Parts: sequence; C-alpha cells; structure tokens
Amino acid sequence: MKLRDNWAGYDATVDVLKSAVGHGTQQSYVSQTFSKIPITIGHAEIAAVDRMVAMFETRDKHPLALNSQLLGVHKMVFTDHDRQQLFRIFGLEELRIKSLVVSEVHSIPSEWKVVSDPFALLSFWLIHLAEVVIRIVHIRQQFQLNVARYLLYRWFTSLTNHYFSHGADERIMTVAVNRLSRKYDIVKYGTWREVMVAMCNDLVVDPKGVHRDTLDKATNDKAIIYAIGDFQTRLRAKIRAVTEVYYEVRDSADRIQTESATSELDGEKVLTQTVSTFDAVISNLCIEIVNTQAFIDMGVIRQVASLFQSISSPEMLRDLLVHVSDEAASQSLSRTLDKTVKASDGAVLYIGIRALITRLIQVSFRHCIKNGIPITSKAKVLIAVKNAFSSSRITDPDIVTVKKSVIQLVDAMILTPREATKSSLRLAVIIYILAKGFRYM
Repeated sequence: MKLRDNWAGYDATVDVLKSAVGHGTQQSYVSQTFSKIPITIGHAEIAAVDRMVAMFETRDKHPLALNSQLLGVHKMVFTDHDRQQLFRIFGLEELRIKSLVVSEVHSIPSEWKVVSDPFALLSFWLIHLAEVVIRIVHIRQQFQLNVARYLLYRWFTSLTNHYFSHGADERIMTVAVNRLSRKYDIVKYGTWREVMVAMCNDLVVDPKGVHRDTLDKATNDKAIIYAIGDFQTRLRAKIRAVTEVYYEVRDSADRIQTESATSELDGEKVLTQTVSTFDAVISNLCIEIVNTQAFIDMGVIRQVASLFQSISSPEMLRDLLVHVSDEAASQSLSRTLDKTVKASDGAVLYIGIRALITRLIQVSFRHCIKNGIPITSKAKVLIAVKNAFSSSRITDPDIVTVKKSVIQLVDAMILTPREATKSSLRLAVIIYILAKGFRYM
C-alpha cells in the first residue's frame, strides 16, 4: 500500500533550509516578534505546564497508546482544548499570536503549515526563553522537556490519526512491530512515550545537539524554521517506518485470506497457528511483564501453584513473579531486554527477559506441535511443557538452553535453600508465562 502523506515535499523544504543555515543574511523576525509578547515563566507557569502534560498523558486511553509499542491501536486525540491550554497558561490568545506571525514574521510562508503554526512557534520560543530566565538547571530542563513533549504529542496524534484514520488492527500491528529490528527506535526504547522522551532529550539536554545553538540564541529564522521542521520530520519518519511495515503485513494477510489452517494429527483436528499468532502472544506478554499490575494475576497464580507440592502457598510464587516483573522493568530502562550471552559450552543464554519469553514461547509450542499435542488445548499444552522442562532425559537443545536461562534468572531471586522448592518455582514461572500467553491465542 502506498501511503498518502499530507507533509509530502516538506522534507525537501527542510533540506533547503538546512543547507541555508549559517549562510547569507540572518533574518530574525521570529525573535523580534516574540520578544514583543509579554511572557512570564514563573513557578506558577512551570507547575501548570507540568500538570498539563501529566493530565494529557493519563487521560482516557492515552496511557495505553503511549506506554506501548503499538501504533494506532489505542485512540489518542489532541483536542482544541489541549492546544489552547498552552496559550492560556501564559495569558495569550492564539489568534493574536497567529496575526503577529502572519503580519510580522516575513521569513515563514503561510503554506509551510508545520513551521508557521503558532502552537509550534510558541513552543519553540518557550524552550528558548527558559534558557534565559530559568537559572536552576534541572527545573529549566524539566520545563523545556515538558513543552517539547507536549509539542510532539500534538504531532504524534495528528500523524497517527492521519495514517490510521480508522484505527489499526491490534493483531496486525503486533506482528508488524515484532518484525522490526533493533535499528527502529520503537524497538530500542520499548514504548512511544520513551521514543519521544529520547527525542526531547536530544533536543533539550544534549549539549552537542544539532539545534543547541539555535535554542540558545534564537536569532536566525532559517535555523529556527529548520529546527522546528526537523523535530517534526524525525517523528514523522519513525511513525511512517512502522506504518509501512503494518500495511505490508496487512496486504500480505489479505492476499493469503486466512491466518490459520487445520491439519490432521493423531486422529485429532489441530489448529496450526501461524507465526503471527505466536508473535501476538510474545509481544503482549513482553508489554505486560514490565508492568507488575498487568503481569500479576492471582487467579492464574493459584492454579499454577496448585500443580506443585513444594510450593507452600500462592504468595510464594506471586513474590517471585513480582521480582521477575521488576527485573523486566529494570532491563527496559537499561535497554537489556534482548540481551544474550554465550555459556562456557557455547550455548546461548537468554539474559534479557524479552529474549527469554520469545524463545520460551517458540520452543514450547514447537515441542507440542512436534509431539502431536493440540495447541488449542491449554491443559494438554501446559502438562506437556511441564513434563518436557522437568525431565532430566530431555535432549532437545533448545529446551535445555531455555531451561538453563530460567534457572539463571530465577535462582538469583529465590532465597530458599531447598532444591525441590527451587525446581518447582523455576517450572512454575515457565507454566505461568505460558498460561498468561493463552489469553492472546
């Protein structure tokens, strides 16, 4: 599918401006115009901006959209009220700012919609002005990061709703994201919020940032136009890259016209799940595990704990799973969710929890399919996997590697000296993850 892009051609404009920065006469209409506008950045305004951003991030389905790798699945909107909030905090009227921009900022043609937008220009000016008036570094940077993030949220919602005017299919988007490599920022950072936080840090905090001098001085219109346009273009490129993969997956699914097929195995009808189904299971589990509240399900914990005599209470398993979730959250921050190492025998050990979950799901269901276990039967799958991982005679190298990886992860979190309890808890973690995964099949 070829994507329509209302911003098509804008990259060329940015390229022209980029090459022009630092050459010729420096026009400063933006600085001259906005310097006439009385703007106070005091404690009240700083706190109000902080509240504004926090309230936007936590409204309706915004947390689901921001704290996820999925794009266009959870509806996120930036209303006119959200837009006006920024102007009102500083006692300004957008129509007045727009009038000044049109009449006095002669360096920005009105057809350049992104950089002539009063909201974007005010945001940039506030980030610059903070450099001048806020002396305490951490307060200044937090204010600047809030303003920059709010501007990105404005663009993020507009771009996402443009590319996915009817929303995105969760299953297709999950498959698309799971196909992406580490070179994509959404894989590198884990959520769209963290992608935008990283962009804001590059703009505001990094002393070697490409727009550092522009933010400090704000005296060159060409540089200001380039900075605003470049900021939006970078976000658009990240969204568009994922969007293209999404439509490739969707179009491929349309051609195939089915996502699963049935086959005969040991006299039973078995639903042979496609790779996309397992991708969905893996992706959703990896999103859940970094959030303890989403990952912990006491009903499932009680069922799993009842399978092991050595686990004295469901709470024992719950405490361990909380530790696993906390470790996943820590790995998310340190970008080590996909870390692997080579053991002394040359085998790969999955240190990163996302890498471990991915391999655990793949290996477990492959084992079931290979041995004629109907993978639509939760009970039969869990029993088969429990037997495979508890057997001392198992020779499948992939099961052995996953088992060693789980041992390394879990043993660091278990205080009990009893080997029987340790063994049961390791296996219980595996069974719990699989049981949770069935919700996405």
